[in-house]
Amino acid sequence: MSPDPTPDFAALVACDARACDTSTAVHAMHRLRHVRGWLDRFEADLTSRLATLHEHGSGAPAADMHTRNSGVSARQARTKERRAKALHDAPSFGDALAQGRVGAEALATVTAKLDDSTKAAFLSHEQTLLAAATQSTPEQFGRRCRELVNRITHDHGIARA
Repeated sequence: MSPDPTPDFAALVACDARACDTSTAVHAMHRLRHVRGWLDRFEADLTSRLATLHEHGSGAPAADMHTRNSGVSARQARTKERRAKALHDAPSFGDALAQGRVGAEALATVTAKLDDSTKAAFLSHEQTLLAAATQSTPEQFGRRCRELVNRITHDHGIARA
């Protein structure tokens, strides 16, 4: 996993969000990003483990487990599965997510729609994509991912529906 989020979480608990100044609010937002990233990574790891257990005949599918036990909709549960799969396929993103350096939704959205060979070609650019994700907004990164997929599919002569 990544650096322990406990100090950031403790600082957030001690922060009075309704009375802080701009500088304190900005620091709190950075701490919140780290804690949220760590939780998202933990949830993805847990989702992957539930999927593995289900594949081996133990328990329900991960999305069903989320719906029943996490209080999320079926759609949200499928999103969590998609994110877990993307982070499994691109482990450096999982580490960066746990450190609060990136989000994983754009990567998950793009890779969920790809066939295996296109996904492999796309993920062969993992380090370049990670660098782009850490230096851009989620929207910019999503565009970069789509551009790369278009370039890969065009280079391989793959027609996309």
